[in-house]
Amino acid sequence: MEPTISEHEPKTTKWDEGQVYVKACHNATRKLLVCLLSRPNEKKLNLSTAGLDLSSGDSLDYGPRFGYDWPHGLVDEDNELGSLYRNQSQWYLEGWTIAKDTSQPHINAFVSDSQPHRVGRLNSGEVSLAYGLIAKRRLQEGYNDHRYIPITMFSMSNFTARILQIWHDKQNPKALQVRSSRIMDFKDGIQNNLDDWITILCRMTGEPVGDTKYGTEVVKVIEHDE
Repeated sequence: MEPTISEHEPKTTKWDEGQVYVKACHNATRKLLVCLLSRPNEKKLNLSTAGLDLSSGDSLDYGPRFGYDWPHGLVDEDNELGSLYRNQSQWYLEGWTIAKDTSQPHINAFVSDSQPHRVGRLNSGEVSLAYGLIAKRRLQEGYNDHRYIPITMFSMSNFTARILQIWHDKQNPKALQVRSSRIMDFKDGIQNNLDDWITILCRMTGEPVGDTKYGTEVVKVIEHDE
């Protein structure tokens, strides 16, 4: 799998390398038939992953912290973002929201996925939709001058859920940073796991934080075993 730019993309505007990277990676990952992203493909895409502590918001990468506004402007699933093999129900973007303050680039995305969650591994749909949403933001007027484009992804598979905090850094334009929470299990119903359910709701409705335009953080790359 190699990032590619579609021949149908408009060529009238010159894109910077970050815009080219996220758009090309979205085009490539939409074509994946496998639901679990392989380690070699993670390296090709230059993905960096770290854990996310849902209680404190801390991460081992020491990068920027982001919060999230009350959901606003729910957008229906965009066919241009989903899998090219949508009829196989690999993954589905149920919808996404933007911040009330539209000068902020933050996005909340809600994803359903047929691929079960696995500890320490990313699903192809999670990564592909992240690239698609970030590319949308980077190509929209007024957002590409932000250093960071952050997404909070609520990823659901069967009766499990996890929260991914994903961002693109304009100062490291050919890479994507990912933080993953632990996997939360709701197979016995929400009433039997209220703590995790409340945590998810709080993450959906929290206030945005972080200087997305001029952030000065130096992100630590987390090395993973094969």
